[in-house]
Amino acid sequence: MDSIRKNIVINDYGGYSFIYELAKEISLEYNVYFIYASVSGSSKGNVYEDSQNLKCINLIDKTIDKSNFIKRLFIELSYGNNFKRFLTSNKIDVVLSANTPVIPQYIIQRYCRKNKIKFIFWLQDIISLAVKSVLEKKSKIISGLFYNLWKYFEKSALQNADKIIVITKDFENFLSTWNVNKNKIDYIPNWSSLKDIVPTNKENSFSKKYNLTTSFNVLYSGTLGYKHNPEIFFTIAKRLLNHNIKIIVVSEGIGMNYLKNILRDHPLESLLLLPYQSKSSLSEVYGSADIILSILEKTAGIFSVPSKVWATYCAGKPSVLIVPKENQAAKITADIKAGIIIEPDRAEDLLEKILELKTNPELLNSYGINARKYAEENFDIKKISQKFLKLINS
Repeated sequence: MDSIRKNIVINDYGGYSFIYELAKEISLEYNVYFIYASVSGSSKGNVYEDSQNLKCINLIDKTIDKSNFIKRLFIELSYGNNFKRFLTSNKIDVVLSANTPVIPQYIIQRYCRKNKIKFIFWLQDIISLAVKSVLEKKSKIISGLFYNLWKYFEKSALQNADKIIVITKDFENFLSTWNVNKNKIDYIPNWSSLKDIVPTNKENSFSKKYNLTTSFNVLYSGTLGYKHNPEIFFTIAKRLLNHNIKIIVVSEGIGMNYLKNILRDHPLESLLLLPYQSKSSLSEVYGSADIILSILEKTAGIFSVPSKVWATYCAGKPSVLIVPKENQAAKITADIKAGIIIEPDRAEDLLEKILELKTNPELLNSYGINARKYAEENFDIKKISQKFLKLINS
């Protein structure tokens, strides 16, 4: 590390590859610590490497059952406290923090404020709303209690942050209801790496390995958690059994375990479940697909943007989004004609749409071309990093 340069922490609890890409780019200007937690499960398959002015730190390296709320809470508290110890031991000028659970985010923000470290809150999801949405299905009383508590931590961290980055302008409108100063909010949409995922032929080593070269393939790749609807994959695969169509789910965690349990009792040849694949094979995974699915429940459309859509764009593949039409990913996909949108309460239409698209290769091809064009015009990491550098230096 260069002792003359500013020291920047890019904190990404989830360890997502596009944020690591940003960390590498920022390290061309400053000393950068890229901090993440493999315990989140989101970083699986990714490889992080130190370089001259970049140090990657896995703050919690273990595996837990994410459905166990108590263990998960203790891990998150541990992350916040470990982060404080790191900040105490190092001279840090700026912390840019994303994808971090509300309690450790609150802990980190308070420490930064107390110790005059610039804190930039990179808002990827409104987590308190997500918690409320999930818990309401179990108990409205419990949901209300946890929502109010999580809202306190999240709102406080946002109100007291030096700067806020929002990934959709919908968040900007929402934050006004929490009395967050609009003058400290900047809009920078998410992206995916043009280098990590490139258009690839359908016939490749991945598709050959899993016998996917001649079938019509519908891919879902990414997190499959509470804000998704995993049962839809089994339902659709069952109804498409005799159409030479494969539903491929590449994921791990709660939703994947749910599907595995169903398949144990009701095996289906048309549904293929796979763990996260290595970063180096992502282009071939996406290349094997004819269409790529992204799913959010109706309520999740308010507080989340399915960033896996941007990876689909990089791959030059058509998107089928089961998300509210007001969601940013839906708006862009519809605007550039890169796929189709299905409202979550009309998820039963997915079967019909898959069969329609299967018979229209010209339309699929045009969707894919439009998607890749958008990615090439908007996902240049050098241009994106300039926006972050401007905030770091302001």
